[in-house]
Amino acid sequence: MSKLAVHKGIPYEEKRLRQWLEEDGKVVLQIKRDEIRCVVEIHEIWDDAQENITARAVTYTSASGKPLYNLGCFDQNWLDFSARTGRRKIDCGVAINDSFDLTRRTVMAKTKQYDLSGNTVNTIAGEKKKDPPHYVGPLRAMFWLYDVIDHYGTYEDRRRAMAQYALDFPSFMACPETFVIDNCGGNINAAVQVVEELFQQALDYEHEGLMIKRFYHSWEPRRTTNWMKMKPEAEVDVEIVGFIPGKGEFNGLVGSLTGRAEDGSTVDFSGFTLELRRAISADFESYLGRWCEVRYMQRDAQGGYRHPRFFRFHPDK
Repeated sequence: MSKLAVHKGIPYEEKRLRQWLEEDGKVVLQIKRDEIRCVVEIHEIWDDAQENITARAVTYTSASGKPLYNLGCFDQNWLDFSARTGRRKIDCGVAINDSFDLTRRTVMAKTKQYDLSGNTVNTIAGEKKKDPPHYVGPLRAMFWLYDVIDHYGTYEDRRRAMAQYALDFPSFMACPETFVIDNCGGNINAAVQVVEELFQQALDYEHEGLMIKRFYHSWEPRRTTNWMKMKPEAEVDVEIVGFIPGKGEFNGLVGSLTGRAEDGSTVDFSGFTLELRRAISADFESYLGRWCEVRYMQRDAQGGYRHPRFFRFHPDK
């Protein structure tokens, strides 16, 4: 990959989380969406003859510094933002209809035009000419703010500024859901548990995971150890061999399924839609023996699977 234009993190390590909690006393957690990273920059064009700024232009570039497309409909929004705040360079993520697929197909489409303002109906063609359209409907971009590159205050200052920007310009920018987690009075185990519970909640809402950020850090255009990405990093194929009855709101239904992997390890996993949970509960025998892809964060020291979650039924088994 070419030189990064954004601040990127490293994979999650519990050891590093504990270190941050001990050294800084707290960490910042943010919901991670499955979007495309983007640097928005407002350029001022200086005219030497007139000795003033004669024009302003907006560029949108990817994490690797390559151009992103079809975002020009937001140029005036960003120019208004810059005129009001004085900021000209933002590190963010862009998502179209909260769908990575639609985001990839539109902002990386060099030769096709789409209106991403949400005001018109767009048609995204199928893969082949004879295929039906892949998508028909409005396409709306949202810019998720991660950092302000030309703001030189502390990260806390920058985070507060971004929260205000999202309030002032809600039509096209937003802040990820953010949590400041302290070290629970030195009880690091309890603090780690809080982080893991929030991670599971993020998955329950079908987000990609969490970004864990060191409370005190500066923005850098590279991959650093100041941010960690906490998300399911692996998948395992398992055969359904049993289930555990549900409790509470799922009383009378299947609570979780038990799967057996090819290496003989077993895992209890959930994460189904209510519709699928009801279907499995009504006719479990027809699901017995089917193979699933289960996503998980990592294996523990005993070989178990951390945060296992149903992804889909395996198409080839």
